[in-house]
Amino acid sequence: MKARPILFSSPMIRALLDGRKTQTRRVVKGECQQFLVNANGMAKVLDGVVYNYSFEETLGRCPYGKPGDLLIVAAPIEDYPNYCAGTNGVIYSKARGSWRPLRTWEPEDGYPSVTVMLNGRKTTRSVHSLVCSAFYGPPPFPGAQVRHLDGNYKNSQPSNLAWGTRQDNWRDRRAHGNGAEGEKHHHSNFTDEERGHIRWAVGKGLASGRHAARVLGVSQCSILGILQGNETLAVDQDLPANRIPVMTLELTEVRVKRLQDISEADAITEGIEPVLTGTGEQCGWLNYDHEGDGVGYCTKPVDSYATLWRRINGPDAWDENPWVWIPAFRVHQQNVDAFLAAKGAA
Repeated sequence: MKARPILFSSPMIRALLDGRKTQTRRVVKGECQQFLVNANGMAKVLDGVVYNYSFEETLGRCPYGKPGDLLIVAAPIEDYPNYCAGTNGVIYSKARGSWRPLRTWEPEDGYPSVTVMLNGRKTTRSVHSLVCSAFYGPPPFPGAQVRHLDGNYKNSQPSNLAWGTRQDNWRDRRAHGNGAEGEKHHHSNFTDEERGHIRWAVGKGLASGRHAARVLGVSQCSILGILQGNETLAVDQDLPANRIPVMTLELTEVRVKRLQDISEADAITEGIEPVLTGTGEQCGWLNYDHEGDGVGYCTKPVDSYATLWRRINGPDAWDENPWVWIPAFRVHQQNVDAFLAAKGAA
């Protein structure tokens, strides 16, 4: 079965993981929007298809599919407006109108890469760097590298990625038995002879590991790795929190309504965030107009959702009251192939 990506912001991806979000609203585009505006209730919707009142003419189809179809949760990639990254570790492009997966290839460094357009010019980017940026933000410090937590450099799913230092990356590789030893390692700072001198000097008490690291301009972790022969290094036990797993959405229903016709119950299942008191009791819903500054909250779910819609779509977007597609879904934390296999086995 062909599955297409659907974009979500970071807060809504968290809402999906928390089980708070089971539907979404997306503006109906083009002539179908205009027909619905002028139809005065004479349009009919069946399985994600808009018909005229007599069912004799198809006026539009939900671009996210119909009940039973599958969607891949994806995030936009900053600075690359026509591209997105799926939780399945795939990069998609809509340069040709609809989302399609980009073909990957492996350059000399071995990391799966894709060709993307940037400022009108083609450029090559590694898949893991685009995926990590999409789900965890830009590099947090100069020289940051993408870690592959399971040691498999071809696994670019966000659950396997994290920003870290070169030393973090090196420890990950060693812990999983990957990479060459000594000066043959592609991140080695020293020749085998130099490594021997470091072991001799520290072993004789002529220099401490800290002093050697400072003089040589490397981390203490690098010196420790040399002294221990790279035998006792392991992946950090305290791995980055909030990993984002693969998520596949199974469509259960597709409706079409005016935006402002949303019910209080539907607003809650859109994933709005509850606001709690100091004792843990809920007092309302997040006001996304003032998220993070602690200024008030909304007492009604619809009011909270209106602030969220404005934040995502613009300050006047709620007042425009467009017709919207409303796909409802079940969230499965597995890729499409695993979901289909499990469904077939059942």
